[in-house]
Amino acid sequence: LLDQHFLSGIGNYLRSEILFDAGIHPSSRPKDLDDDQLLQFSKSVLQIAHRAYETGGITLDEKRVRELKRSGEKRRGYRHYVFARADKNCRKCGNTIKKIAMSGRRLYLCEQCQK
Repeated sequence: LLDQHFLSGIGNYLRSEILFDAGIHPSSRPKDLDDDQLLQFSKSVLQIAHRAYETGGITLDEKRVRELKRSGEKRRGYRHYVFARADKNCRKCGNTIKKIAMSGRRLYLCEQCQK
């Protein structure tokens, strides 16, 4: 996703968020994905990038953002599903979010949701 020839404008936080939303492990290669995974990936690219554009960088869905705001979370706490949330609980399964490095850049994932 960092190859600007493939898809321009995708940086660290969108890369982590798109892969999480699609349920794809960062080490997966496109050629190893089945048709359903590729379709979900395509949908996630459009949905997450559009949402981030419309909301000034927030990738969480609107309902979740409202809930977190009501509970007193600040913007940093309700912006993302996995990005910059190392050692915190996954918002979907409760597993611990991991921070890894790929291509010399940080990346966050939930190993339970992204197999």
